[in-house]
Amino acid sequence: MNSTKIQFIIFIICLNINSLICQENSNLQIEYIECKNNNILEVIQKYKDEVKTISKSNGYIEIREKEKDISHFRERYNLNHPNYNSDSIELNYNYPKANKIKFVNFESSRISYLNLTSIRLIEFPKSIFNFKKIKSLEMTNHNFKILPEGFNNLKKLKTLRLGHTPIKKLPHDFSELNNLETLSINYKTIENKDLLFKTLSNLPKLKNLELWSVSFETKLPKSFLKLKKLKKLRLVGSDFDFSTIYEYHNLKELDLTLSTFKSFDSSIQNLKKLNKISILGSFYIQNLPEELSELKKLKHLEIDFGLGSVGYKYKIDTQHTYLIISSLPRLKKLYLGDYFKYIYPFWLNKRLDYLYYDGHFKTPKEENLKLIKEKITIELRSKCEKLSEINNKIICK
Repeated sequence: MNSTKIQFIIFIICLNINSLICQENSNLQIEYIECKNNNILEVIQKYKDEVKTISKSNGYIEIREKEKDISHFRERYNLNHPNYNSDSIELNYNYPKANKIKFVNFESSRISYLNLTSIRLIEFPKSIFNFKKIKSLEMTNHNFKILPEGFNNLKKLKTLRLGHTPIKKLPHDFSELNNLETLSINYKTIENKDLLFKTLSNLPKLKNLELWSVSFETKLPKSFLKLKKLKKLRLVGSDFDFSTIYEYHNLKELDLTLSTFKSFDSSIQNLKKLNKISILGSFYIQNLPEELSELKKLKHLEIDFGLGSVGYKYKIDTQHTYLIISSLPRLKKLYLGDYFKYIYPFWLNKRLDYLYYDGHFKTPKEENLKLIKEKITIELRSKCEKLSEINNKIICK
């Protein structure tokens, strides 16, 4: 944002009960006002009963609690996001009745990041199509099922997140998002999955795809293979049928957050270009196939429960897994949760430069630690300092 012209963005909050539709429905209106430094106080003055604080250095305003018409409504409206500097809006509030939102006077704004994940909207706000500069739109966990026409107005949109929002289909003009690189979508509720991937195949820059609410019955149609530019696939849900994915040989990153995931089959070796595999949150994980060692380009491997102590239903064997890991010649990043009984012998992988281990362990033998010739960062629950005392190439995090 040009600091000489636009110093601050002020949000005017209007909350109204729409009794003609439903007494539980509320409309939140956000108005965009450009303010120069010398008149910022004048703008705030007429809202003095509502504005609690405004920070010039941190870029936010905070709305005061109002007992009469905005009960339990005290929120901070952040104007900053680390990835987009001050050209962003992130609404962090939990007022349950606000399920519709309208943006006013944003046609000339320079906002490039909009995060609405903290509310539960019942319809997609068409006023978002007035954000001509927007690059990233976060719309996870909403209740609307229909996406309206108008996405062709978002010429600069690069990231769109719609996970856990029960979208039925994409609008016709969705294929005109020529700069879209990252999309997350609730896959289970899509009515025509073949049409979904045919639409996505028209997006020339789509590289990252997240499919939410998948299950073992979920099998991707062959039209998935038309996504020629796709490099990263993330799956969120219970389990998955990977048979079509094994045919997509250009994939470089595979991230799984699947609660009942057990293992890959031997066809995982077909994905020769994979440089990252992440397996998180499985209660039922079993031994990974030996063919995983054929992934000679794999640089990042993560096998972590990620939710505290794991349940008793997992059957992954520590020694078997570690033998596979030791055969990965280019491995650099390794994250291991408390599925495993002892720490991985990290001196076996010469290129490894980062190890995270979440389990308990005994200090490895001194002669093994001295085999390490290059710096490696290690993150452990405890005792890391003892390792670095033996070999100063070991850096504790």
